[in-house]
Order: sequence, then C-alpha cells, then structure tokens
Amino acid sequence: ISAGFPVLKEFIMKKYLILFSLIVAFIFAACGTSNNPESVAVSYVEKLAAGDESTLDLLSKENRGEKYDEAGKAMLKAIGDEVTKKGGLKSVTVKDTKIEGDNATVVLEVKIGEEKPDESTIKLIKEDGNWKVKEMR
Repeated sequence: ISAGFPVLKEFIMKKYLILFSLIVAFIFAACGTSNNPESVAVSYVEKLAAGDESTLDLLSKENRGEKYDEAGKAMLKAIGDEVTKKGGLKSVTVKDTKIEGDNATVVLEVKIGEEKPDESTIKLIKEDGNWKVKEMR
C-alpha cells in the first residue's frame, strides 16, 4: 500500500473476494480490545468491510507506509461500498490459528450477504508488542 495507487489497485483486484471475506471476520474482533492474532485479524476484516480508514492502522509497517494517501482511503471506501451492495458482512469464524514467535497465521471463514462463505488466510507479524496484518490471501 505504501507504493501508492497502482499497488492499491492491484491489491483490490487480486484480493477482492478475500477482502470481503476478511471484513466479516473482523466484525467480531472490533467488539474487543484484545491484542491477539485472532482479534486483530477479525478487526481488520470488519473495518475493511465497513470501509473504515482505521483499517490502515492494523497493517504492518512495510504495508502501511509513512502516510496514508487519498488513494488508500478511496480503496477502503470502494471495498465498504461493495460489501454493502452484496448484503453486508454476515459472519466471520476463526477456523485455525498458528503462532510461531512473532509471526502468526489465522484462517477465517467469512460470509458476505447471501454468498457462500469464503476461507481467507491472514498472516500477521508482531511489531512493538502489537499484532499487525502482513498479508491476506
């Protein structure tokens, strides 16, 4: 995301379905303030599905860049609008979690609208004591 709009556009194109699935998962994490991989992954999906600009705060330093530009904010709004058009985020279920030192992988099942649930994998890294999203598939 730090590389600018072309990276954001590519991210949207490749991760379109996964992003919507992850949004469902993060609805559950937003209810709590725990800093564990599961709650961060769920929060990320929920905020992403809502088009919330604070989604960017959950990204790792390498993905966040120094400053959030307008293209990043526009991408988030577009994702939120698309999730809403599809019927909104319906459910997010943590299916599996693996933690190895400062790295974690969380597998989520995300349901948007009436679509079949999708499985999404979020890789996280611990930075300054906090879990951050490194990658989403």
